Amino acid sequence: MAKVTTTVKAWITQYNSVTPKELQTPEGIATLIYSNNDMATAGWTLAGTAEITVDVLDINTLVDNKVSALRQEAATIRADSTAKCTKIEGLIQQLLCIENSPLNVSASDESDIPF
Repeated sequence: MAKVTTTVKAWITQYNSVTPKELQTPEGIATLIYSNNDMATAGWTLAGTAEITVDVLDINTLVDNKVSALRQEAATIRADSTAKCTKIEGLIQQLLCIENSPLNVSASDESDIPF
């Protein structure tokens, strides 16, 4: 495990309601987001700078964590896709059940199709 120390900007997001007094506490500081990107364009407020030290995990743990995150993302995509397909299938079934008998449509009656 490697220790890496750097200086980054500390930002208050537009949805964070932390007060200046709370920023003087560890709990207040924990609500900040740390990034050297200019987040003011997203409506964030620059609160200051921070020197942070990260204990970077070993390569095997990093790979395991990335694989886990990708599997979770895939599961979420599958669940969303299944829900959308189920909804579409429900709409199809509703259209097919408009009448309990098949439509006998001649070429002149096509304007009567329920769409």
